[in-house]
Amino acid sequence: MKGKKKTKLSKRTAAFLVIAILLFATAGVTGVRAMLNITSEDYIAEFELSNLGISLIENGTPVKDLDYVLLTPLGKTYKPGYVYKEEIAAQNVADINSFVRITIRKYWKNANGDKSAELNPALIKLTYNGQPCNTDAWAINDDETTTERTVYYYKDLLLSGETTEPVVNELQISSDVIKKENIKLTEKKEGSKTTYTYEFLYNGYWACVEADVQSLQNHNAQDAVESLWGLTPDDVTVSSPSEDSGSLTLK
Repeated sequence: MKGKKKTKLSKRTAAFLVIAILLFATAGVTGVRAMLNITSEDYIAEFELSNLGISLIENGTPVKDLDYVLLTPLGKTYKPGYVYKEEIAAQNVADINSFVRITIRKYWKNANGDKSAELNPALIKLTYNGQPCNTDAWAINDDETTTERTVYYYKDLLLSGETTEPVVNELQISSDVIKKENIKLTEKKEGSKTTYTYEFLYNGYWACVEADVQSLQNHNAQDAVESLWGLTPDDVTVSSPSEDSGSLTLK
């Protein structure tokens, strides 16, 4: 019996520190006044150094082989509820045609770089024209998806040299960050005077987006998605009738 061909796995990760949110609140003796400022920093992209044949594309710019790269910031001011451009795609820079998936994680970090387990990742919204993703080209695996993590599969075989359609193209920090449930009110009484102080729970936190792209060559792809991606034929069907054609279908 002939042995199976070895299936190559390519992977590249980029972590985009997207927005530093600074929320300030002030309170007077006889009333309450709250001010909201949202400021930004440049993107910082961090990724694994390797020559694995798959590259992340962010807003049309390939992730280069550098430890850190500074990308163009979205703008000088960010406002909750506003939609900003954030296109994430993948490019096949290898000689082998491949099937591709992208995992995107969203989370909050404080000024010390510590990840918050309390703040809600769902308030960092990534969409494609208002939809969960570009459903014409990508499919979401709900079984692998959580509030923090979403796993997207490219439906077609990605040929050598080609770039996928963007999986998402919009970023929004939900206006819910300044809703009542995300503001802590403290009350201090001193004689006949009462001072109220509002504390925004998202004050000083970074909204972080981490993208991870993986690819499998099209040879023995159905076996590879099980051994390397942990998916069975009950989860996904992979078809590659020729070297330059193929499709992936989630069930």
